[in-house]
Amino acid sequence: MQDKNPTPVGYRSGGITADMAIHLVYEAMAFREFALPRLVRALQFMAPPYEDRAREGANIVHVFCQWRGGSLAHLWGSRINGTGYDNGFTLTGTDGRIDVGTFVGDFGPISARLWHGTGTSPGPRGTLAESREFAMTPPRQGHPDFYPRFAAAYDAELREFVRRVAAGESLEPGLDIGWKTLLVANLAEASARQGGRPFELTRSDGGPIQSSADAREFAAMTMASLETA
Repeated sequence: MQDKNPTPVGYRSGGITADMAIHLVYEAMAFREFALPRLVRALQFMAPPYEDRAREGANIVHVFCQWRGGSLAHLWGSRINGTGYDNGFTLTGTDGRIDVGTFVGDFGPISARLWHGTGTSPGPRGTLAESREFAMTPPRQGHPDFYPRFAAAYDAELREFVRRVAAGESLEPGLDIGWKTLLVANLAEASARQGGRPFELTRSDGGPIQSSADAREFAAMTMASLETA
């Protein structure tokens, strides 16, 4: 996630890591069926030129989340991409790679590409299997920078929410995604502010965090360790 402008005047931020990474955390966890990672670690940096209006103290952040099976998510964001708003996504696996949304400018098409071949199976490495492009929603006066890119998704999300509420149906993903995403994003912020301190997401008995109650206990233990560090 790269912003082309500094934060607006008066913007209140909980820190650039939590502010930018929370969306990326959600995106990464979606590919793990919203399972919490086992390990969270983050670094943040200040690079010129940048007007730190929100007093975040950084304009570039890198977050690493690793799951128990070993899969790794590298999330990064910045507020210094003057060439255009960007929010790309790459998924690299044992059989190939998917690239979605790498974009620079105002406001071009969003690309999606599927690559096959990793050197472990028959056939050449890195073969383009499929490629598509999707147009952005045309921007309107007063829309924020990100709206043209996500307008269609926002509309679909709101319509589905209203439909399920009216029908009395459960929501997918459920409410748990809220505390899960906040937990990981805030841990990343704490890690970045401490020079990349790693955090293991485990209960006091060593087991995995499975509920909001577990998360509260973990957060309390973490805060206590930060105060004594």
